Amino acid sequence: MKVSLEKILVDTSRALANIAISEVERNPALYEEAWNLVVRDEYPISMRAVRIVDECAEKKPELIVPYLDEIISKLPEFKIDGVKRGLLRFFVNSKLRLSANQRGHLVEVCFEFLSAAASSTSIRYYSMSILYTISKKEKSLKLELLERIEDGILRNRFSHSSVYKYRNKLYKEIQSGC
Repeated sequence: MKVSLEKILVDTSRALANIAISEVERNPALYEEAWNLVVRDEYPISMRAVRIVDECAEKKPELIVPYLDEIISKLPEFKIDGVKRGLLRFFVNSKLRLSANQRGHLVEVCFEFLSAAASSTSIRYYSMSILYTISKKEKSLKLELLERIEDGILRNRFSHSSVYKYRNKLYKEIQSGC
């Protein structure tokens, strides 16, 4: 009997999410079904499915690799903040190496989210975190990231105390040439 993730994800309970994750771990072909539920961009099923995509990729990163380009390109198109948040969370926690092209597109998307007045606090926070991590290797991003953070602070777009930690780290790194 074929398992349907959509039928498993009838509500937001942790137990059902764990069942769905276990099913994907047993049958990795179900990962594509989970991704297709995310791409539907329908509340609430897409939010539930992104949790499966994220947590399964955390355990088995090779599952998400074929979808990375699509994820990065579709990120700005998702209407549901929870879907964006789940995918950005993946990038924050991921140890995967992105190609230069993927990294470049992700940087563009994150700068858009960071600057957009409509972005939620969590979307801005995850975007800032991703940009900061990338800036450790690509030093040329540090100044632009610092400028966007300063602008966001002036415009009262940030309500998270981590913003000031990132700002202070960037100041020190830029001054010391790191």
